[in-house]
Amino acid sequence: MRKSKNTIIQNKKINFEYEVLETFTAGVLLQGWMVKSIRASKISASDGVYAKVINGEVFLIGLHIKPLESKNTFSPTDEQPTLKLLLNKKEISKLIGAEKEKGQTLIMRNLFWQNHLVKATICLAKGKKLYDKRADLKEKQMKRETERALKSY
Repeated sequence: MRKSKNTIIQNKKINFEYEVLETFTAGVLLQGWMVKSIRASKISASDGVYAKVINGEVFLIGLHIKPLESKNTFSPTDEQPTLKLLLNKKEISKLIGAEKEKGQTLIMRNLFWQNHLVKATICLAKGKKLYDKRADLKEKQMKRETERALKSY
């Protein structure tokens, strides 16, 4: 998955660490200062960013949004806010049922601009075992070697 000009932040390790079962696109409920900070690239996702269903609503947890150094009187207190994701009732009920199953989790794949709105792609995923990761690395290496052999031929 390549980073496009609309991509704000991207989780590159998701295909290596997890087996993606289903993908959802959701709107993100933001305040004004958050949008300004995102436009100024004051956002990071160094820790694992995941989604959680709380009281029938889906929230994004673990995203760091640093406020801008401006002269306004408003200063946010929380640099790591829980952001509400906007999904349909049908999608939320599907996520509630799937999250209760053992080993399944909701992870943010990327955050991107769609026109003037910020959207998030979240994935319903299952963690891979160590031997699955090794098999993926071996398959990737074999693919590279065959491409090199065909290129030199």
